Amino acid sequence: MKKTILAKTLIASAITFSIGTVAAAPYEIIDLGKVEGGNNSFAYGLNNSGEAVGFGNGPIITNEDGLQFREFSSHALHFINGEVIDLGVLANGSSSLALSINNNGISVGTSDESRTIINDNGDEVTINEDFAVAFQSGAILKLNNLEGYTFTQATGINDNNIVIGLGLFDVDPEDQIARAQRGFIYDLSSDSLVANVAALSPEASRQSYPLSINNNGLIAGWAEKEVDGILEARAFWLDLQQPEVLNELPTIDTSVTMARDINDNGVIIGFVQSPTNRTRNISFVFDSNSDTELTRIPFFENQFDDSIANAINNNDQIVGQALVSSPSIGQRAGYLFENNELKNLNDMIPCDSGWIIDNATNINDNGEIVGFGLRTETVDEQTTTEIRAFKLMPTGGAIEICDDGSDDNNDSSGGSWSLTSMLLLGLVFFRRKYFS
Repeated sequence: MKKTILAKTLIASAITFSIGTVAAAPYEIIDLGKVEGGNNSFAYGLNNSGEAVGFGNGPIITNEDGLQFREFSSHALHFINGEVIDLGVLANGSSSLALSINNNGISVGTSDESRTIINDNGDEVTINEDFAVAFQSGAILKLNNLEGYTFTQATGINDNNIVIGLGLFDVDPEDQIARAQRGFIYDLSSDSLVANVAALSPEASRQSYPLSINNNGLIAGWAEKEVDGILEARAFWLDLQQPEVLNELPTIDTSVTMARDINDNGVIIGFVQSPTNRTRNISFVFDSNSDTELTRIPFFENQFDDSIANAINNNDQIVGQALVSSPSIGQRAGYLFENNELKNLNDMIPCDSGWIIDNATNINDNGEIVGFGLRTETVDEQTTTEIRAFKLMPTGGAIEICDDGSDDNNDSSGGSWSLTSMLLLGLVFFRRKYFS
């Protein structure tokens, strides 16, 4: 396995600001870095020690024929103590992702691997398959005992080293129905499969996607359900002690309801597809202990009618991404929802930071937030703008009033074009995690 420790990240590089300016804003923003020579990085997992994981691309290299190409499009990254550690790939692999990290410092995700097989015609063919993996103590470990699953991915891990994920699963080997995406629960400590996760409809072709597990063994995600002959996506939660029982969340007269995260208190967040516009989403919060209906998280403005909740900590602080302009413009920003107030994170960082926060993907119990955005910096009179993973550190400072130089400010200050979401995230992460 290739493992590279790269240079410490810079908070501001040539776009400098004084310590007083940093302290004045509610959050200090830290560039988590990238692979040397790469031009993007994304953060998704975060633990209470401030360690983050995600992925990023590699440097452009020139071969002996003078042709240039990128060394790799995606390697799992570990952001720790100002360093970026390339977590590598499986043997004969080319790409990997890290999506979740627990408080033991173990992270999980996926890596591909190429191998040669004999097909039904007796011919040798090379296939490329994704495998659920754990990144632990400098090694990348395949989850080996996933009998019946192919093309697997790990989506979450709790502090008891229980892993959740999904893969193609043959629900009934004796029928002719193709494999379906089905969730699994895996004990990393014993390297064993704990349970399969069923769908909300009994058909073998229906799918299930567990996406988050808390430290009490509660799991949240979404699964397919047939309603009046129509296939819908419905959010669920289940208890590790009764993995066969999927508790369906209520909906709001829409065909898509997805749970994204669950905290140790059993509070679930996610999003639903708008009942009136299938291109828009509405963030929600739901307490599995007491609620009978979803509670909608408000928009910045009624006309800015699109948002997705990504994560919740044990203090019930929620982060996500929301529209901050008219839908035709499509400008979005990372948000924090706390004390029943929605906050644009671009308003919570120093005015001269050089950052535009596109998406907030996770938050820990210390209130630290990770995500990704556009970062502009000038080095040796060369200005570049790249997609970078960041971490926000609470300072307790007051909000700065930033002068954007514009007379017409119809968007809720700050935010990036959806370009960043459409690049590597759309290509790799959403395809695998939500809509495979």
